[in-house]
Amino acid sequence: MKNALGKLDRKFLILASCLIGLPLLLILILMIIKGCSNSKISYDKYENKMIAATKKYIKNEDALSKGKSNYYKVDLETLVTKGYIKSTEKLLGDDSCHGYVVFRINGQNLDEDIKGYENYTVDLECKKYKTNNLKNLVMEDLTTSESGLYEVNGSYVFKGEQVDNYIKIYGTNYRIVSIDENGLAKLLKEESEAQHIYWDIKYNTEVNQSWGKNIYKDSYIREKLENIYNDSRITKENLKSKLVDYDLCVDKTSVNNTDIYKTDECQNVLPNQRYTLLDITDFAKASLDPECKNITSKSCKNYNYMNRMGLYTWTYNAVLENSYQAYYIENGPVKVEKGNIYYTYNLVMHIDSNEKIKSGKGTKKEPYIIDK
Repeated sequence: MKNALGKLDRKFLILASCLIGLPLLLILILMIIKGCSNSKISYDKYENKMIAATKKYIKNEDALSKGKSNYYKVDLETLVTKGYIKSTEKLLGDDSCHGYVVFRINGQNLDEDIKGYENYTVDLECKKYKTNNLKNLVMEDLTTSESGLYEVNGSYVFKGEQVDNYIKIYGTNYRIVSIDENGLAKLLKEESEAQHIYWDIKYNTEVNQSWGKNIYKDSYIREKLENIYNDSRITKENLKSKLVDYDLCVDKTSVNNTDIYKTDECQNVLPNQRYTLLDITDFAKASLDPECKNITSKSCKNYNYMNRMGLYTWTYNAVLENSYQAYYIENGPVKVEKGNIYYTYNLVMHIDSNEKIKSGKGTKKEPYIIDK
């Protein structure tokens, strides 16, 4: 009888333990699940969520039809308010953040119904974090007294002989020339193209010679740049997704106007350019010599990283005083020549300065490497 009661007591204890323990176990599991769900994510992952949220926002809000068809900027606050992403306070435990995502369709041609290439860049800034993008990294070189990045009339220009402005994109080396007021980074290809070409070679009735006509939009050199862009063997689609269409001022420049910093309002804009060439002012702007006072000054060769590159390149600029000359850079100051003279040329392109950097320090040995 005692043995039977003992067994009954043990069964009762086991049952009671189960009745009490199971709910406690379930509560513990729920607490663990809740704790995991509230765990903080990294800033990198939050940036990815910002891009994903922007894709949904643009699609659901029909955003592109309300503004420019190939560009849209979405603030983080809008994404949070509209419910496309949780706040940084909830996902990062950081309420100090603000940022935005820029969506572009690069290479789009509306006239020919060419779709183009989608590209998203993100910028997130918090008290203890900034997106590892090109703009934020080069701003660390901002200076007023030595080689580095200088603020010039709302833009940023690399000046000096030893500057950390090296960048590599899909295996090709470039130098960062500047970042303009719209956040577009101008990149100069380090190596000139193998083929020497003329600026233009049309027959010109002004001189009764085939010296070319110096109208950039109709020039041979511009046609060559477009052919390079459209040749899939040379310009791969992954690079095309990075090249931002650029509105180029193609006003002719007087040989008497040697001002380094142009102030005249542009009268002739050539929209949606992909590859371009250097502007006549770019070489002089890169010099730190106080005697470099105009674009033709030989002093502009001093304290100038471009001079160390040994540039012999056509620019896209044409001479105002006649119909057949254009400007070129010959290892230093800007000069003029007839359009039918053969010279090398260095490609110039523009990318969004918010492009994320995978690695690198901007030095020759460790250039910035574009992500993806």
